[in-house]
Order: sequence, then C-alpha cells, then structure tokens
Amino acid sequence: SGDVAVYVGRRPAPGRRILVPYTGGPHDRAALELAGRIAERNQDVVVTVLHVVKPGRTEAEPRQGVATIVEPMGPERVTLKIVESAEPLEVAL
Repeated sequence: SGDVAVYVGRRPAPGRRILVPYTGGPHDRAALELAGRIAERNQDVVVTVLHVVKPGRTEAEPRQGVATIVEPMGPERVTLKIVESAEPLEVAL
C-alpha cells in the first residue's frame, strides 16, 4: 500500500503545472513517469519534482533514480527541488 495525493483544481482549463513529491519509492517513480507522459503530450505543461531526502545526506549519495526520469524531460520543462526531511509525507502536503 502507498499514499497517493492528487489535486484537481476547480478551474475548467487543464492545469499547466504538475507537482510530484518524490522519495524514491515505486509509487513515486510511477507518478513521476505519469507526469512525464502528461508533459510530453502537452507542451505548455511544466513539472516540479519535490525530491525529499533524509537529513544529512551527502551530494555523493544517489538521488534514488530521480535523475534518470527527470533528465529526458529537459531543464526547460522540469524543476528539481531537493528538500531534507525525516517526514516526507508532511513535506509533500
């Protein structure tokens, strides 16, 4: 089981920004891949990945696969924000 949150705005036009909280789990990877597919189909969509990592993590440690999914989208379409927290769900909400 996993936690999934989807926000759908009340405005009639489709959203142009997608926020993907990411901690490296299999559900996170699936959500990131889905956001990438949506961005591929809609050229005006931009994706922000909120990558939550453990406090004190070094830059040398791998980013739990986030780079391999984010890089193909291109820097103009995706922003990667890294936040340290022991409570990733709290940060995402």
